[in-house]
Amino acid sequence: MSKEKTTSSKSNANLNADFITDLKSIVSTARNMSFRAANLMQVACNWLLGWRIVEQEQQGKARADYGKHVVETASENLTAEFGKGFSIASLKSYRKFYLNFQDLQVFQTLPVEFKKAIAAKGQALPALFESKEIRQALSTQLSWSHYECLMRVSDLEARMWYMQEAASQQWDYRTLKRNIASQYYYRLMQTPKAKRATVVKEMKKMTADYQKERSEFIKNPLIAEFLGVNQDAAVTESTLENAILNQKDRRR
Repeated sequence: MSKEKTTSSKSNANLNADFITDLKSIVSTARNMSFRAANLMQVACNWLLGWRIVEQEQQGKARADYGKHVVETASENLTAEFGKGFSIASLKSYRKFYLNFQDLQVFQTLPVEFKKAIAAKGQALPALFESKEIRQALSTQLSWSHYECLMRVSDLEARMWYMQEAASQQWDYRTLKRNIASQYYYRLMQTPKAKRATVVKEMKKMTADYQKERSEFIKNPLIAEFLGVNQDAAVTESTLENAILNQKDRRR
């Protein structure tokens, strides 16, 4: 083989490698964005369910008046219509979610199509908290699993710190769960600032395996449950992709 042909083959090989890398990057980025959109809607949906129960049915009280059985009735009807994901325990968790995170910027982040669809059914979503100066951003980095972990933190200051760190550092929810269990926040606060880097380094080392796969959340069964994926089917990535596409088609 001549030198020119060898050089040409190497150039084509490099070109093809770059081409394939670009294609893979486009697909993986689009997939991650789609799954994050589905994840964001799951969090928003759970918050809105909690809001509806507390603010509308219970007039802002933590629990419904005796005998009203709001959660039980809601669970029965939602389960009959949508299947799993709306047990009494789940709805109580959504109610707790709303009560613990009332200041989340949920309404501001809802897609226009979602608001229009709700309005078309005669149920206007009020623009709550518009007058409040301090608001908590609804991060696309945090899944429902993250918030379930955060709700177990009774210390408000610690909870807010964990939430902000999980979002800014892009912690996998397993990393967040481990850090909460290991009292990471309190250990870090009790460490002199000059030595905190050692604590942070140890944490990153202990959670390295969790952080290797940033898109691990797409395999979370809670996402599949929210999208209405058949519980008897194999929950593959393609199954989730099709479910997300079907959800988009229904909203059109």
